[in-house]
Amino acid sequence: MTARALAGPLRGYVLCWAAAATAIAALAQAGEPALARYFGPLDPLVAVILCGAVGMASLWWLARTGWLRYAAPPGPGAWLLIALAATAFAVPTVVVDRAAPFPAGINVALPAALLFYPAFAVVAETVFHLLPLALLIAIGRMFPQRGQTLWGVAAILVAAKVEPVFQIFTDSAGPAWRHGYLAGHLFLFGLIELALLRRFGFGAMLGFRLVYYLHWHLIWGQSRLALLF
Repeated sequence: MTARALAGPLRGYVLCWAAAATAIAALAQAGEPALARYFGPLDPLVAVILCGAVGMASLWWLARTGWLRYAAPPGPGAWLLIALAATAFAVPTVVVDRAAPFPAGINVALPAALLFYPAFAVVAETVFHLLPLALLIAIGRMFPQRGQTLWGVAAILVAAKVEPVFQIFTDSAGPAWRHGYLAGHLFLFGLIELALLRRFGFGAMLGFRLVYYLHWHLIWGQSRLALLF
């Protein structure tokens, strides 16, 4: 892939990361407590800067190796399908939450949520998908040519499992059936996101997560406390 072609995948990510960094800086200045819950002892600004560097390096590598088949952003019809698919993923999670409620404090309250979730979506995509996939593809380059195709499929499957493992670990107090739901649900979620990344680029993958967050964390997330607790 030429330097000009490589600029396409990176440009969209840089714009999204810059917006996320600005939002995190504003939340840190306001003393938003949710930042400590997600970033731990690491300074949020340091975390988001590291995230940006990792994300750009990961995207560059995926494009350089030919895994990222970036052509053009989605058209209106594709965006509609992305939004509908993300909505379809959010609905059963709301049903599960009604049956076996997740902890009361999982949602960031308004108005901070309007900045937090779009920013954290960029971080989540980088940590859960871009970095693991880039590392796995790098490992696969050490294999003979005949084994690289099979490894490429395995890399996608493994990268799609990173987020489910994390979520189940943090949801350790939940019932076993909810763990099973999260494992399957988030694995399919990750597969769709990686397919969008490969076909349309980072923006499509991020858009899918943002629509999901709109339903789960903003619309449902702001009303679940009154309905469930």
